[in-house]
Amino acid sequence: MSKQNNKTEQVIFNDQWKIWIWTNIGRGCDKDEIFRILMAKGFSYEDISIELGYTPTTDLSNAPGYFEDNLLRSRKINLPNAVQLDSDKVELYQVPGFLNQEECAHLIEVVRSELTPSTLLNHDGNDPEFRTSRTNNHGLLNDQLGAEIDIRICRYMGINPTFSETIQGQYYLPGEVFKPHTDWFSGDSEGFVYNDSKWNQRTWTFMIYLNDVEHGGETEFPNVDYVAKPKRGDAIIWNNQYRNGEGNNDTLHCSKPFDTGFKAVITKWFRGHGEGEPNIRHAREGLKNYHSVGFEKFQIPPTLFDKLQSFLWKNSDSQIDETGSEDYLTNFDRHPSTIIQIPEALIEETAEATQPILEKWGSVALELSAVYGIRKYARGSTLSTHRDRDTHILSAILNIDQEVDEPWPLNIEDHYFRRNEVYLEPGEMLLYESARLNHGREIPLNGDYFCNLFVHFQPRKPVE
Repeated sequence: MSKQNNKTEQVIFNDQWKIWIWTNIGRGCDKDEIFRILMAKGFSYEDISIELGYTPTTDLSNAPGYFEDNLLRSRKINLPNAVQLDSDKVELYQVPGFLNQEECAHLIEVVRSELTPSTLLNHDGNDPEFRTSRTNNHGLLNDQLGAEIDIRICRYMGINPTFSETIQGQYYLPGEVFKPHTDWFSGDSEGFVYNDSKWNQRTWTFMIYLNDVEHGGETEFPNVDYVAKPKRGDAIIWNNQYRNGEGNNDTLHCSKPFDTGFKAVITKWFRGHGEGEPNIRHAREGLKNYHSVGFEKFQIPPTLFDKLQSFLWKNSDSQIDETGSEDYLTNFDRHPSTIIQIPEALIEETAEATQPILEKWGSVALELSAVYGIRKYARGSTLSTHRDRDTHILSAILNIDQEVDEPWPLNIEDHYFRRNEVYLEPGEMLLYESARLNHGREIPLNGDYFCNLFVHFQPRKPVE
């Protein structure tokens, strides 16, 4: 039986709908649900199939109208450490510690450096006390850290930076407020007329508090009975639209007054139009995170370390050239790494010693994916930035031995896309989410050798 939409008037896909489709696919939304929404909006079954390259797994020939019960069904997008507000009216997340203390202190000084009275694009202007704060519109992107955080926000959201506005700073003194408003533009506002043709509507808001405010200064969403208290480094994120692209009135919010000190925030808004594909999220960035940061140093259990180091010293002559690593060991032709295979009994002992440590660290039951032999890096070696395969979810790098002229860092991003350098000494190990996080060794090894052993686990599959 041919399946057709029960709408009599057909509509065609414009760029805005195509962006909506691929943005939601990139966020992991169910394709059957996307299909059902599009049918309810008047698109034909055949056109949707072509656009999605997909045929539904269920019969949608009698698809109901577009969310007749409510316009926003909560969907959980994968934002590490984010806590979603339990609401069927608004899609809102709170993210703890997106910025650290040093980053916040630096940005406060940048925001203060170039302040002008805050303006309004979405208000009739009859109330001079509607918004009394001051704004830094340009200084953050002229600052190296500000520019880096701008990109980190985009990567965290998985949205192409061209689909966003310049990051902005806001600064409040005691008594200053921003009365109830929405960030999306109403159809008759100056902001809508000025911006819609080029950038389209505001989609997401990403706001970060740069300091604690002792009393007051909260961000209140009165329609959903939610109040966010300013806490240094924390972010709140909300979707300004319903799924049909209309502005969500329940995102109405305000900045409350306070009595002492100051309040500094930075805000980034995303838009419906940009250049290229809106979704920039790497597939493995969609994996669940198990630790708030994504990596942490530990000591190798002493008995295990002694056995591994003793085995390495006794069997260093048995090393063989490593194969299959040419894609990420970038100096492979001139500085090949070697592998010293370890016996099955030592593999089992390594797995048994590290598994409970990783299970406690990640709060998840695990099963072994792989234990590789001891890799011996040669002088001049580098390791391209990469993510491991999706069976290597929680892993450990065990440093067994090294002879170096200077420490050799592992470059690794955390869940907030902050770049870090980690240094290991013999007897130390790094626990890390190796499939999800970008990591590598960009600086050539300045030393004779560097010996690591790698252990990889994945969440235990349920017994059927």
